[in-house]
Parts: sequence; C-alpha cells; structure tokens
Amino acid sequence: MRSPGSHTAAWLTDATAEALAGGGQLRQALRSYRRAHRFIDKYDALGRKEALAKPPDALQRAVRTAAVSDPCIARRLAMFACGQRSLRSCSTPG
Repeated sequence: MRSPGSHTAAWLTDATAEALAGGGQLRQALRSYRRAHRFIDKYDALGRKEALAKPPDALQRAVRTAAVSDPCIARRLAMFACGQRSLRSCSTPG
C-alpha cells in the first residue's frame, strides 16, 4: 500500500506530465490538479468518517445506492477506493 504522499505525487505527475512534456499550459494543469485534489481530500475525509463507524451522510448513501444498481458506478467506486484510478479519471465522467 502506498503512502498518502506518494498518491499526491502520482496525481501531481498525472496532472502536469502532458503540459511539461509538450510545452502545454502548466498553469492550467496545476489549476486542474488543485481542483481535483480538493475533490479527493473531501472524499478522503468522508472515508475517514466512515472508518470511525459514524453513520453515512446523504452523499455516501446516494453513491452506495447508485453503485448497487449501476455496474459502471460500482466499478469506478471500487477502483477509486483501491487507488487504481488516476487523478484525471477520478474527476471526469466516463
């Protein structure tokens, strides 16, 4: 299992690699990274809340309900929980 810091490094690499390699817009890539990192931090806090055995909130219940009936959501949720989804794929549909 990787440490949280290594996940952050991997996400930053995913977000900026194309801009750095191809001379793209680094500022835009970093903005995208920050936005997605805030998203991930928010859901990490939800996971920690769940680990403390507190009752799930409305968002957690909605995601779980959707995952039960939609195999695509279930797969994405499982991959995100296992750290197998990249930053870019966590914050975009599909």
